Amino acid sequence: MPRVCTVCAHPEREAIDKALLAGVSCLSLAARYNTLGRMALLRHKAHHLPTAMVQAQGAAEAAHAENLLEQLKNLQTISMDTLKQAQDGKDLRVVASLIGQARGNLELLFKLTGELAQEGTVNILVLPEWARIRMAMLQALEPYPTARLAVAEALDTLQRADHDRR
Repeated sequence: MPRVCTVCAHPEREAIDKALLAGVSCLSLAARYNTLGRMALLRHKAHHLPTAMVQAQGAAEAAHAENLLEQLKNLQTISMDTLKQAQDGKDLRVVASLIGQARGNLELLFKLTGELAQEGTVNILVLPEWARIRMAMLQALEPYPTARLAVAEALDTLQRADHDRR
């Protein structure tokens, strides 16, 4: 006849199960409940911890993540509303700052929702070949000083933005 699990039979089983789900170590629980051994707690955790409790823990984590996602969406809405007000008031410093904030919010939002794939993307600004490409572009534009200046300024803006992000 198989042995009865000492944790399943323990009067404090619900509290023990919750502690195990919360990540409390079996060693610490064995010290707290001196009638239980560490190995008994490990076996119970591996074989008897109710599936429903594990699922409930997963549901709680999903709800928490959903709440964080909702907070980020609210932050983005506030940023965009404030950006609109700053644009209407022609406060260019605030507009520039809020554009960066809104972009950061969107980037994080897209990463969290999986809409922004990061695998396989390359930041060309950190590649050694970038300096050669940049120089070749600017040399090709030498006959067109206005276009050359516009491209150089745009490239500098990109490089500064990338540097600020890091």
